[in-house]
Amino acid sequence: MTVKFVWTNSVEVTMNAIEEMLKELRGVPRKIVSDNPKCFATEASLYEPVINVAMERFAYHYKIIFELLPPRRPELKGKVERLMPYTRRLFESYGEFVSLEHAQSHMDKKLIIANERKHETLKKRPIDMFLLDEFHLLQALPPLAFMREEYQESKVRKNGHVCFRSK
Repeated sequence: MTVKFVWTNSVEVTMNAIEEMLKELRGVPRKIVSDNPKCFATEASLYEPVINVAMERFAYHYKIIFELLPPRRPELKGKVERLMPYTRRLFESYGEFVSLEHAQSHMDKKLIIANERKHETLKKRPIDMFLLDEFHLLQALPPLAFMREEYQESKVRKNGHVCFRSK
């Protein structure tokens, strides 16, 4: 289990958080299942969400498929939502907020303990289950980092110019 705290849900911040998690896992999964946030989908849909162009290029670089769950269908979001109460309980011991980095450091320490602790039902440690059953299924990280690019849809004005970054 990995958790990353962020201030915003922007495309850039989300890509950075996913990259950090992939480096922590030392591999790339074939599919990432998520809710339907604006940073992933420009248009939510029950059947075919429209993926943000920047995220689409990010997914292509890492050879990931983003499975975006449909809006207003909580019964389908069990896998995404079921760990949230557990994550909140892990973070309850954090005292007065100092900074995002301090909170992330606290959560990382808690996750090390949680991943090393033996599961009551399965009688196995989550980290062992990951290393034995799932780690070999991860794809290798690409040799080159993803190069960010800015993307904006604009209309061509009558004078033939396009506005980009208000210029």
